[in-house]
Amino acid sequence: MAAETEILAAEDEGQEILPQSNISCSQPDPAEQIPHAWLDYLVESSQMQGHRLQDSLEEARSKIFSHKSFEVLCSSHPLTWFLSVRIFQALLVVIAVLLLFAPPFESAVWSLASLDQSQGGSRLFRFTARRLRNGLKGSAILSPGLQSFGVLQGDCLIPRYPQGDANAGGYLYVDERRGASVTLKSDAPLSFDGWYILTSNASSEFDPVEFTLESSGDGEHWKVYVMPSMLSLDRVVPVPVGQDVAESDFSRMLAPFQRNQIVKFEWNDLTCRWPAYARVVERFLKASGLLFLGACAYWGKFDASVQMLFLGYFLAAIVGISNFIVTVGSCNLDVGYAALIESLTILLLFPCPLMIHECLVLELGAASSAILLGVEAALRSNGAYMRIVQLLFFLVLMAIREYLRASSRKS
Repeated sequence: MAAETEILAAEDEGQEILPQSNISCSQPDPAEQIPHAWLDYLVESSQMQGHRLQDSLEEARSKIFSHKSFEVLCSSHPLTWFLSVRIFQALLVVIAVLLLFAPPFESAVWSLASLDQSQGGSRLFRFTARRLRNGLKGSAILSPGLQSFGVLQGDCLIPRYPQGDANAGGYLYVDERRGASVTLKSDAPLSFDGWYILTSNASSEFDPVEFTLESSGDGEHWKVYVMPSMLSLDRVVPVPVGQDVAESDFSRMLAPFQRNQIVKFEWNDLTCRWPAYARVVERFLKASGLLFLGACAYWGKFDASVQMLFLGYFLAAIVGISNFIVTVGSCNLDVGYAALIESLTILLLFPCPLMIHECLVLELGAASSAILLGVEAALRSNGAYMRIVQLLFFLVLMAIREYLRASSRKS
């Protein structure tokens, strides 16, 4: 007060006031504005047993410590926490190993069979319809469901002539039609690297969906050419003399074709083989992303681990889209819309968007699983069971997170 009185007196006399070094111009501390009586009350009441504030503090403390392992679900980096847990790192490695070493579903694409010409070419070629789209099979089939078929050399159709034609030397003619089978014959041995069909004029319900394509040099020893899903030539299997082809060696033609159309299947055409390769490449990229994710997490490089996951799945999605483009544009293969939808969900929902931020990892994972579950269920695919497990996993974690949030709000 004495200092302030002197300053006021000096101002009244018109004297110049010089700044004093010991006068502070800073803002007052907010903590000093709180009455000490209030602070004393809070301290006293928090120490009183049975008081409402004390009970609330102890209850909140006990809930926090009891859910310590799950409290990270409420944070903005739940994926980073998962990657820091050893059991989840081990689970990622197990999934990656299964993706790498489980056998391909369609065919052993890395060991594509080639036509064995060491015994010379074939003179007899036989097409047999084993099951039609309308469900008929075996002896109930009265027609092969095609107008005709033949074999290819390169991209060229080997000509067919009526039996006994003078120009038929070295080419094909129909030798026999019996029920579901058609047999072509050549007077000279022929080598071939593909085949073609001329679709029927009748309804697609009479198209063959399972069939066998065989060749023989003498009419007694036959070989069957196995083509799962018409992707490529998978293997060439000798048929025991006097026996029929085993059901496991049936080829399959899933996609319906246009009526009265020539459809070529060239075993040496890379675009026709690409869908089979693409499935294996996709699995390899996904497995690599998971392996690098687990490795980076083990060494504590969490930012790099998310980048590795993004890179692996991003490349797998690009391969899946290229597979769809090939099947739509060539080879008359069954179009994989499910693979396209999966690739788009990888790019737009999960896990690629985690590269931007991981706060919505549970919501995006659940949405992606639900979409793919609907697609797999519509196609009646066995992959629907795995999608159910994924969806339940994300839903359980979301339920735990919401429970923790509700508990904290009550506290």
